[in-house]
Order: sequence, then structure tokens, then C-alpha cells
Amino acid sequence: MLDDAERIATNYAQAAMATIARLGIPPTPQNYAVWYEYHDGSNPDLQRTIDVLLSNHREFDEALLDELYERFFTAGKDHQAVRETARRVQETLREVVDAVGDAGVGASRYGATLRDVSGQMQSPQVPLAPLVARLIEETNEMSRRSQHLGYRLDQSARRIEVLKTNLDDVRRQAMTDGLTGIANRRFFDAVLREQASNAMETGDDLCLLLIDIDHFKKFNDTWGHQTGDEVLKLVAKTLVDNIKGQDVVARFGGEEFVVLLPKTSLSASVMVGNTIRTAFEKRRVVDKESKRMIGDITVSIGIARYELGESLAELVRRADAALYRAKNEGRNRVIADPPTGA
Repeated sequence: MLDDAERIATNYAQAAMATIARLGIPPTPQNYAVWYEYHDGSNPDLQRTIDVLLSNHREFDEALLDELYERFFTAGKDHQAVRETARRVQETLREVVDAVGDAGVGASRYGATLRDVSGQMQSPQVPLAPLVARLIEETNEMSRRSQHLGYRLDQSARRIEVLKTNLDDVRRQAMTDGLTGIANRRFFDAVLREQASNAMETGDDLCLLLIDIDHFKKFNDTWGHQTGDEVLKLVAKTLVDNIKGQDVVARFGGEEFVVLLPKTSLSASVMVGNTIRTAFEKRRVVDKESKRMIGDITVSIGIARYELGESLAELVRRADAALYRAKNEGRNRVIADPPTGA
């Protein structure tokens, strides 16, 4: 007889398998994990992402499924590294506190010795030699304690500095796309939440550009994934070269990139989008070894302005819908939602 928890888990498992079958997804453990968590509702970000993909009739091919798993199931490794480094910093700080505490005990003892010796020296019947010997012994001991404390504090300071550097590196890596070196989806999500909150408070415009490389599959199929990776790096660099100030560029996933434009109107964002689009028209992909011309790069761009109070998932959905229209209307173009002037 199943208890309530087991019955609920079974229902989620059946729902996951039904969805996998309906979408024609290979029933691998990795894919099962993604869709089980989608149905159990424990990961709202995963749910929102998949809902946007479903609403836009995206095909859940191998690359997209791998991306979902990497984004939502392997990110914990980065978080674990951050937590582990932070724990080691805390341990080192506790050692510093203990060292200072030990020195404090030694200082109290030394002070008591001084008071006792001083008091006994007032009596003419007490011989001075033993008192002086005791005072010298305690002074030497206090000196050793002070030197040891200094050494321990110096070592702890060095360890904390190394750990702090490691922690900064881990956090930076956790927010950086490993291939292109620009910000990753996790960093973008955090900045988007922050900028949307700022826009709610100030009423300033906030626009999102969703950018997709046209015919990217052709690069991979014709020239291989290594060339495809070089194209992704070139796209990332071009985007970085064409933003400024508070603007943020990140890899959204696969061949999609995002640019976030705080305090920028929809019409101005369209101008930025067209500047980016025309910058790519000047790019040429060349094979590094043979120097042979491989092809041109063009991009399609969908733009949406944040409507105060709307969900961030809806903002992304509207930008994605605009991108979808740009693709359908011939690619290498910029489409805004709503259209400028509307």
C-alpha cells in the first residue's frame, strides 16, 4: 500500500514519462530527471524555461536537452564549491579566534603573576631571587606566546587571503560561460531580476535583446563543432564590442545570446539591435588552418521592453516571440514586441 508521499512521487514519475513519450524524447536518466523535476514543481526556473520553450513549439533535440540538464542539474557543483570554500574560511576564522583566546588566557596569567610578585616584593621577609626567577620565567613564556600568536595570525591571514581568492574565482567561474568567456545564463538571470526591480522602483525603461545566430547548424554540420565553437566565440566578442555602460551581454544557451539594456527605450534598443546586426555583416568566418573562407555570420534579434509588474518569464517569452518572427520573415533582421510606434 503506497503512502501519500509515494503516491505523489509515482504520479510525478508517470507524468514525466508521459511527457517524454509525447514529445518523442529519449527516455534517458538525464532526461527523466529534467522532466520529473519539471512536473514536481520543485524548480520554478526550470518550469518557466520549459514553459517558454513549449509555448514557442521548440523542438527538444539532444542539444537542448543537454543544455537544460547542464543548466539546472550540474550548476549545484559550482554552488557546492562556493559553500566548501566559504566553510574553510569560517574554519580559519575560528582558529584565529581560538589563538587570540589562548593569548588572552596567557595575558591574564602573566598579569596575575606580576601582581603576585609585586605584592610579595613588598615584604622584607621574602627572598628576591626566587621572585625574580619566577618573573623571568613568566616573561619568557609570555614572549613565546606572543611570538606563537603572531605566527598563527600571520599564517591564518595568508590562508584567508588564498581562500578569498579561491572563492572569488569560484564565484566568477560560476557566472561565466566556459566557452565564450562572457556572462552565462545564471549571471543574466540574477542581473535581470536586479534590473527589473530597479525599473519597478524608478520607472526607467528596461529592454531585452534575444539574439540567435542564423543557420548556425550549418556551421556545425559542414565544418564540425570546433568551427561552431569558434563562431560562438566570435559572436560573443562582437556583442561585447558593441555594448557599453550598464549594458549586459550573456550567453543564453546554445547559439542564443542576450543583451540587457537598462534605462534604454524600445526605439533606442532597436537602434542598438541594428548596430549589432550590421556589425555582424562585416564579419567573415575563416578556417584557422587552411585560411579558407567558411562563410558569413548574420543574426536575428527579438526585442521586448519590460512592462512594469509582468513576470520575467513573460518578458523573455515576448522577446523570444519577436525573435521567432524575425526568423520567419527572412532572418538577419530586428523585430520588436510591440513594434516601435505601436
